[in-house]
Amino acid sequence: MSQVLYIGPTGQALWRREEGRWRHGAAPAAEAAWVVTDLPEESISKIRTPRLLGRDRSALIARQLAAAYPDSPYRTFLTPAQQGGLLDRLAPTRHILYGIGARERIDSALDALAAPVAGVWPTSLLLWQLCRHKDLPADLLIALPGPDNLRIVYLRKRTPVLTRLTPTPDLHAKQIIEEIVRTLRYLENTQVVKREGKPHPLLYLGDSGDMKPLLTANNLRLVTLPGTTAASPADWRQRLFDLALRSPAGQLAPVERRIPYLAARVRRATRHWIAGALVVGAAIVAANLHTVYGLLTEKRAIDAENERAATQQRAVSGEIARYDVEPALVRRAIALHQEEIAAAPDAAYYLRLAGGLIAFDPNLRLANFSWRELEAGVPPCAATADALAAVKDARAPARKVELRFELAIPPSYRPSEHAFALRSVSRRIAAVAGITLWQDATHDAAGSSLRGGVAANGAEKFAWCVTLPSALPLPPEANNS
Repeated sequence: MSQVLYIGPTGQALWRREEGRWRHGAAPAAEAAWVVTDLPEESISKIRTPRLLGRDRSALIARQLAAAYPDSPYRTFLTPAQQGGLLDRLAPTRHILYGIGARERIDSALDALAAPVAGVWPTSLLLWQLCRHKDLPADLLIALPGPDNLRIVYLRKRTPVLTRLTPTPDLHAKQIIEEIVRTLRYLENTQVVKREGKPHPLLYLGDSGDMKPLLTANNLRLVTLPGTTAASPADWRQRLFDLALRSPAGQLAPVERRIPYLAARVRRATRHWIAGALVVGAAIVAANLHTVYGLLTEKRAIDAENERAATQQRAVSGEIARYDVEPALVRRAIALHQEEIAAAPDAAYYLRLAGGLIAFDPNLRLANFSWRELEAGVPPCAATADALAAVKDARAPARKVELRFELAIPPSYRPSEHAFALRSVSRRIAAVAGITLWQDATHDAAGSSLRGGVAANGAEKFAWCVTLPSALPLPPEANNS
């Protein structure tokens, strides 16, 4: 529930808002009260200041405000929209001073009020907040009729420059128009408004049914507030009350009058902050507890797994003890099987490898095929130390196999066919990855002279000797043989 203390020229009244409607009467004392004034002592003045920033500008405006309203603490200043560039917006020079001279009357009303004071807002500034809509003219006369008075506010470039409260006891249309025209003439005489032939816009917040002929005769043009309908409120003050509850700009009460209200807001904000901090703290604690619980669960699972592993180890140790065999002996036997028995070269593998080397010619045959596993330090193929140094490979595996075979070439082959067969076998040997060629029949044949298609020494068999790791991929011809 919200309440508003309305202080008018003839009296004051408390209004409370219930279920979306305003009614006379006070709300509970614990509820804050927004104060709306509509007094003839309200006034507006314009000032210009040097281009100052920060505290210097605020201090200068405060001194001018105190000089303009020395006897009343109910005063404030407004900074309207500035004309110009970025510098004018950062360091504005045009300001509006606003104050109420009726200090005693406002003080007595606030002293009698049991509720905390949220602030004091004059009707003129509330009308300015309500009517500075972008769809309304920038230069606008605003008239708000009351029970026996008329509030007139003039906005120039959407900034209040004049406010006036005049008595209108009869509320006749003619009397209202006369006061509006009198105000307009004053603005023209003070050169605030130019004397032009076009009609002046007027926003009349009341029943204007009987005023339309008079408006035309006095060069006035009636405008309506955007968003309003034909069913406008009978008392526009209630719209101003709704606006005051939002605590807009233009609050006049000094801080000492608002201490209980501000303290209550600080307490409420502090309670909300503490509640939020407690919620966040509880969430953090809950997250930490969840993490700790997860770690404990994981630790229990690891302990259970370790216990199962220990149980299995004890069971294996018991099984080993039943056979009366030392574990070291079993490990040596396994190593012997893996390194000596299972890794022993396969004769069929090397036969297929050698067969793949001569598969290109079905007339060729192998003769004197032999292989052996080389012991560490034994030179392969009876090679000399110089030959060993020439082909030394630090990356060579520890296990190597020596493969020696001879090629039997049919006697009917011509010398060119002899040479082609020898070169083909040597090329196929060189194409096998990881193989090392120690004896090449092609080189041996090139060192002898050929007569009648056979070697000078009469031999028809040509020998190769190679070493290779204990397992190599077979040539494609060997896989198909």
